[in-house]
Amino acid sequence: RDVYKETALIASLNHALNYVVNSFATSVLSHKLGGIILGLSWSLNAVSGLTVATPIVLRLGFKNAMILSLWGYTIQIASLYWAVVTPDINQAWAVAIGGSTIAGITSAVWWTAQGVYFEEICRAIDAVYQSGQFDKQSIVESVRADLSAHWTIIVQSADIFDFLTLSAFPLAVGAPI
Repeated sequence: RDVYKETALIASLNHALNYVVNSFATSVLSHKLGGIILGLSWSLNAVSGLTVATPIVLRLGFKNAMILSLWGYTIQIASLYWAVVTPDINQAWAVAIGGSTIAGITSAVWWTAQGVYFEEICRAIDAVYQSGQFDKQSIVESVRADLSAHWTIIVQSADIFDFLTLSAFPLAVGAPI
């Protein structure tokens, strides 16, 4: 349980930071670029989820796929920061679009890897109970529900805390929004 709690906390911080930086960057960048990077991220998330996310997770395994996805978000955070601070508008566009493209594709990998992670844990528990003395189906369903509930509580609670804290940061440093 400790591994998935740590993973949920790391994912939440990364996820919340991505959204706060994304929102801040789109408010500071030109409205056209802000709309494009948001639309690009969400559109590529949907396309990636339907096409490449599952093969990537199956090829890399769920742990490496989660790490890949976290790096995708990190690249977007860095690229949006660079797009905001660079005075060169052409460079801002290229960097922001590049980072949002990477995050859009890898964000669907995250959710797919999470599902595989849950399933692997359930299968491992099921293997322990191969003796046939237990109702295997109810054990797997119970564990799956428990993992999902804990994951959701951790991620949502940490997301709310992260969003509030990180959203206050621009105000604390006097950044115009």
